[in-house]
Amino acid sequence: MHIQNSKKAGFIAVAIAITLVIIFAGVFATFKVGAMVSEKQKEKLLVRAENAAILIDADSVKSLQGSDADLSSSSYNDLKGKMTKLKAVNSDARFFYLMGLRDSNQLFFFVDSENPTSQDYSAPGDPYNEPGEEEISNFKKGVPYVQNPYTDSWGTWVSASAPIKDTQTGATLAVIGIDIDAHEFQSNVRNASLLVGGITLFLALFLLYLILYIKKSHETIDFISKHSDDMAVSYSYLKEAETIAELGRFTLTVSKGSMDLDDTAFDVCDLPK
Repeated sequence: MHIQNSKKAGFIAVAIAITLVIIFAGVFATFKVGAMVSEKQKEKLLVRAENAAILIDADSVKSLQGSDADLSSSSYNDLKGKMTKLKAVNSDARFFYLMGLRDSNQLFFFVDSENPTSQDYSAPGDPYNEPGEEEISNFKKGVPYVQNPYTDSWGTWVSASAPIKDTQTGATLAVIGIDIDAHEFQSNVRNASLLVGGITLFLALFLLYLILYIKKSHETIDFISKHSDDMAVSYSYLKEAETIAELGRFTLTVSKGSMDLDDTAFDVCDLPK
């Protein structure tokens, strides 16, 4: 019995250890999947910005002055139309815009996707006074990049930018940017993480149920084993009682007033045959 208890305790310990491993692995996977989904979304967002940059004519950007004078420019109106269409076909995007850099550290808007009557509209030449060092640095380097969630006057965003370069000199004329609501972006990451977490929780609960079920089965087996001798004695008594109670078969003939008994009845009643 001591050996059986040791085996049962060992099994339960192993099962609990496996459950804990599943839980820890699930927690790790939850964060890992969240990070992977976040990076994958950023990669896709950057590709969209780079594809949008291909649609922008560098010569049209070169002709802009970054002031109210651009409003009457055909280049400005053409670029304005493209920004509006880009926003329309990218339903999750809040803003599309072209930014320039002057005086080495002042970003400003060439053109954006907003209607001039919107309170979020940025006129040509309007400064962007909330840039991070990364934005100015990457503009000067002429490299595409994605910004992690940040907050400015318009809201909280995840943004991707790609350079528009002079085809002759390679200098960066502007960057095209796309802003995605950070809450929506993070919601996708959170949903993926919750899915993995839910699967982990299901596996852990299923294994816990299995442990309890097996434990209960072991207790039942132990009970039967413990009382097996008593059951054997009871069975022996029952067999004796069955033999005593078995009077055998008899045939009753009413018309003759006689009854014939078989050998068992004679033996039990100790009667001469």
